[in-house]
Amino acid sequence: MKLKWRYLLILIAVLGVLMGTMSKKPTSSVQPVMSTAEPATPEPTPEDDLRNYKLAIASAFNGDFDAVVVQADSNSRGVSFTVYLADTTITQQAIQLYAEHNNQDDGWTALKDSLCAKSKELTDKLVADGCTDPVINILVVNDNDFVAFRNSNGNTGLHTLIELYDGAVSYDVLTYFDEISSGDSTSSAKLRAAETVGEENALKSALSYLRSSSFSYTGLIGQLEYEGYTHAEALFAADNCGADWYEQAAKCAESYLKHSSFSKSGLIDQLKYEGFSQEQAEYGVAKAGY
Repeated sequence: MKLKWRYLLILIAVLGVLMGTMSKKPTSSVQPVMSTAEPATPEPTPEDDLRNYKLAIASAFNGDFDAVVVQADSNSRGVSFTVYLADTTITQQAIQLYAEHNNQDDGWTALKDSLCAKSKELTDKLVADGCTDPVINILVVNDNDFVAFRNSNGNTGLHTLIELYDGAVSYDVLTYFDEISSGDSTSSAKLRAAETVGEENALKSALSYLRSSSFSYTGLIGQLEYEGYTHAEALFAADNCGADWYEQAAKCAESYLKHSSFSKSGLIDQLKYEGFSQEQAEYGVAKAGY
């Protein structure tokens, strides 16, 4: 009897050992592998792209001018950049040449040529970087005015010395002076100081419009009247804004051809509809490549 109990106890002990062994989970000899993959870089947003484009433009002018400000406007037709450049030396040079009635200075011409080349170079770079239909508008402005402009976050006017639109000079303060003094009817020949707040503000509005778009003489007057200015105030602004209406016709023609298709006669008719004369329309179409 004692022997049976002894066997029974041995059997229970053996069963316990077996059950304990079966309950243990097998251990793996394979060590866990830590991932060494780099985290995914987020795709740049359109805002990131626009910021990088502006930085690229600003860096191209830094060091050559005392101050550089780049603004951008993106829409369905592409991206338009406005670059404000201010420099004390250039301002003083303009004042001196203006006083001398000298618009043939080699240094001034070289400045305009370099800006044209820089504008085209930047446009090509932006296209290569993926920017859609970039247009660069460059304004070299009076350094004294620029300080007030920057401190007011762009709420004050600027005295423009040179303006380039899409790689070509569209305004030069020295050429403007020469045209006025010679009575050339292609530009404003009735320059006088504003006598009322309405005239002053109408002129500021006209200059603002001309920096971003193209207008005929009558078209600009109509736009200003639509904005609420009186006919006299709008007339003053159109007469004193310094626009070359032939060059405005050329800019308008180029803008139309950039976004649509026109025959030569159709484009001339369209410019005449915008308020340009037959002669201005023909000049604009010819300069646009027809």
